[in-house]
Amino acid sequence: MLIGLAMSFVAIAEQTLSILGLDNLDRALENLERLEVYESGRNKGRKVNSLIFEVEDDDGRRQIGIRGPYDEFVRVVRGELRRFDYPSSAPHATQAWSAHTDELEAIFSMSPEERRAAAEALWDLVLELPEHRRRTEERTMAQPFVVVLEEFHSERGTGEPTGALLQGLTYGFVRADAPTLDIATARVRSGRRRGGGVGDIDGYDGPDIALAAEVKDFEVASISDLTGFMANLSEWPDAVAFVVCKGATQEVVEAAAGSNVTVVTRKQMIDAARLWTIDKQLMAVRSALGYFVHYEQNDALIRRFSTFLEERGISLR
Repeated sequence: MLIGLAMSFVAIAEQTLSILGLDNLDRALENLERLEVYESGRNKGRKVNSLIFEVEDDDGRRQIGIRGPYDEFVRVVRGELRRFDYPSSAPHATQAWSAHTDELEAIFSMSPEERRAAAEALWDLVLELPEHRRRTEERTMAQPFVVVLEEFHSERGTGEPTGALLQGLTYGFVRADAPTLDIATARVRSGRRRGGGVGDIDGYDGPDIALAAEVKDFEVASISDLTGFMANLSEWPDAVAFVVCKGATQEVVEAAAGSNVTVVTRKQMIDAARLWTIDKQLMAVRSALGYFVHYEQNDALIRRFSTFLEERGISLR
């Protein structure tokens, strides 16, 4: 018999006997009235398939059933004690009560002390079940791309092209988040659109552009800064389109949304990356480094990024 069912028998025995003013009761099923058919509610007229006693007290007729105690038992055992190996099938367990009438009668016949001892013995069996470990609050491994997005920023006077860092991080973001697309880009200010590109970074699904990202390494205060990008999108109405920038006014955000273009800040990329697996984040970091090496080909940026990764203990191997 399930531990929870036995504990439920103890619970209803205590409730019922307390109302009756008794310590125990022999032949409980013979001497107590049971609800056989539901008298109201959505189950009205249907046969009761659980165990519910009907007992008179000063306030009238009370119903005492095993389902409530069983549900509470499962809530504590699985929820608070994290004994997930204990089954949660309350309807099945409580409907099987009639197969254990001998145990029920024995529990009603016990003295209060004996019922307490039985409950404690049952509880010891619960505690023997394996406790599933709680997830620790601290991660054992840093989130690599989140660390990069949060801590690696542009620095003046380093000889790095303006906008190259943010474009590389956006390239890494897109490569990791859309691995089935062929991603095309170029170094900053290279006139990529003259070669047929839509945004600074485009994702192709076969011959079609499925994704286009524009990178603006500044606060976008006017929608005119995005008109060229939005004009290029006119031939690709189904492409996912977004602008990555330091920030934008609400007017710009709303105007861009009117053309199905989403404004994305570094903070929003961070929030998205937090939901990624470590492997996916590492792919984003590798891709960002790949952009710096193969597209920008800027030694200062490559060295600074590589040093940053080494100092933070982020290994790409």
